[in-house]
Amino acid sequence: MRGKLPCLFWFLFLFSIAEYGITTAQVTCAAGNGQCSDQCLYRGGTADRTCGCPCLSELNADSRTCNATIDCGTDIYILADSSINVDPVDCILSSIPGTTQTWTNWASWKQILISILEFFREEEATRNVNVGVQLYSSAFNIPILANYTGMPNLQNGIDTLRGMSQPLCTGISSYVRHLGQAVENNPGFQSWIYRGPYQLRPYNATSRVAIAVNYASDNSLSDASILIWRGHIMKQFDRVIVITRSLITDATLRAANIRIAKLMACGHPTNPCPYVLYVDGLNDLG
Repeated sequence: MRGKLPCLFWFLFLFSIAEYGITTAQVTCAAGNGQCSDQCLYRGGTADRTCGCPCLSELNADSRTCNATIDCGTDIYILADSSINVDPVDCILSSIPGTTQTWTNWASWKQILISILEFFREEEATRNVNVGVQLYSSAFNIPILANYTGMPNLQNGIDTLRGMSQPLCTGISSYVRHLGQAVENNPGFQSWIYRGPYQLRPYNATSRVAIAVNYASDNSLSDASILIWRGHIMKQFDRVIVITRSLITDATLRAANIRIAKLMACGHPTNPCPYVLYVDGLNDLG
């Protein structure tokens, strides 16, 4: 991480924490800002819109105007890569009897994930933030930690991650698909068990941010498929952020990884995208 974790994560928080308390209504944003006094956001079906208010305020009973009364909360859902992508050579060698594996790439990537989760553990303790995290691979969608998945806090999950000696060597994964499936399998995330430090809040009254943390591209989805999945995801979240690597030796894989990340986070594969962050370099805003 080259000592840049604090800068990376403060930048992440600047762009990731949505600043709106949300209430639904059956109006579109197209005409007159959806009759919202402040912010009109999309969430739900084609005819749904939500009005939003800045932090330290909430929507009035008319579901359109804002009243300065309370702080708004934020729910963060982190999907972290622990697939064969992380250490493919050692994953292959692990299937050969008598072969010794070093798991060098997994050890390095695991430390990056732990650093990210440590940051959010501190934020969770001091801010009105709820955090849920899952590891993913091609065959598993494993809830390892925190709040939404039933454990008491992020520290328990961090300890679990520290104890993992190798990634989940089951196949190549797509974080786009995994995040989309998480949304489809848990509509509104109402089925999640919550044991965090704050009261469980209705998903439609809370700012929500999805963060995908991935090691490499290795993605077979077409641009059209990625945009379809992104559409499903944006029905549940106000922002999608991708944290990934930029220093990938294979130039083709590097270009593909950046393209997929931008398409997922901002909906366009080549335009500058402030919501793609690199653990080993600067993003499009420097």
